[in-house]
Amino acid sequence: MAGIGDILACKWPGAQWTLGDDAYGSLRWMSGGEPPGEQEIRALSAEVDLLMARERMVVTPMQFRLALDAAGLLDSCEAAVAAAPRAVRIAWDYAVVFERLSPLIDQFAGQLEITPVQVDAVFEAAARIGG
Repeated sequence: MAGIGDILACKWPGAQWTLGDDAYGSLRWMSGGEPPGEQEIRALSAEVDLLMARERMVVTPMQFRLALDAAGLLDSCEAAVAAAPRAVRIAWDYAVVFERLSPLIDQFAGQLEITPVQVDAVFEAAARIGG
């Protein structure tokens, strides 16, 4: 679960603050606009939890392709890559890892009308594949 410090760093980058014991009462806002209130910070907790989980979603190309195949998405992904610019094809063929937060992942998901939740599920399934 995202702590207060995680939420502040993610949603207010560049702001300066101190925080003792990850407690709202110890938050001291020093710069970066108006300080957020406790409710505003709490409201962002689930969003930051999801972002932090996605940051950890890193799988090998083999794991990714096997999970795409199991989900029935491999053929459409390969067709989209084949029609993409050369740099994308090189990345698909030679990447050492695939990262969930890669802009290319989001680009192809949108192009193939795959929802973010479906992309998360592919990465989660891929992570369970030995490899």
